[in-house]
Amino acid sequence: MINVVFFLLIFFLITAQINPIEPFEVSLPMAGRKVLVKKANILLIDSDELLSFDDIQGNAVYQALASRKNAGFSLLIRTDADLPARNFVAIIMRLTALGITRVELAAEYR
Repeated sequence: MINVVFFLLIFFLITAQINPIEPFEVSLPMAGRKVLVKKANILLIDSDELLSFDDIQGNAVYQALASRKNAGFSLLIRTDADLPARNFVAIIMRLTALGITRVELAAEYR
């Protein structure tokens, strides 16, 4: 009987997946339950890359954002889940080129 227990122990040790050691430690961001953001600081992006900011749509949003940014400017981005990541990164890079450095991404918690 003890042989069966040892065989099971060896089987589970061999088949168990051991997590690889990470090359460096990563501090994950904390999500808050409530985000208080003014309506004027919300950028909406749909799955076809249509931008909307404070009743302005399309590429004119970039000019509006460039004129409104200041030292404490923070932008909340609400994007469609179907927007491809490469398109989202392109939008973020364009915002960075405008000097917008504080960006928050809204996500749904399930």
